[in-house]
Amino acid sequence: MTMFGEAGTGPRFSGPLLRAVGSFAFVMLCGIVGPIFLVCYFVFDLPETGWMLWTGLGLTVLDVLIGLGVASLTYRGRARAERLRATGVRGVAEVLSVGQTAVQINDEPLMSLRLRIGGPDVVPFEVGTRKVIPHYRQPLLYRRRLASLDELRASGVLTDDEYRRARQRIVDEL
Repeated sequence: MTMFGEAGTGPRFSGPLLRAVGSFAFVMLCGIVGPIFLVCYFVFDLPETGWMLWTGLGLTVLDVLIGLGVASLTYRGRARAERLRATGVRGVAEVLSVGQTAVQINDEPLMSLRLRIGGPDVVPFEVGTRKVIPHYRQPLLYRRRLASLDELRASGVLTDDEYRRARQRIVDEL
């Protein structure tokens, strides 16, 4: 909905374009030194300020080029991320291992995870990452491991004693 209640009317700007314009504006704001030299050169008009013209022009041109470069990189990155979200392939991450890092961020643990990513038309691969995982969500990391353990027990691969010891190890990790 727009401000006046008409859905779908008015100008539309893509997220990547707005991010790119914002990046360009930020770089231009940070690079205000060149225009200051130019203003000083034209306002004071003294013979010993001649260097300010060329320095101001050089800095301003450099600032504009850097701003355009940053904006271009921002736009391409955001556009690629949006394309991936729209047309990407969904994958599933299986937790292979979970470890503590002894680091707390906002009283929540930073955990080390080893994942296997796979899905339709995706060759499975393994990756390691570190994520802050709230205490109340940590049991979800172990749920699949317990389910796999139950499947092994049901198929007869594990004896009851092996099952109890493996389950206890997993629960102790919690």
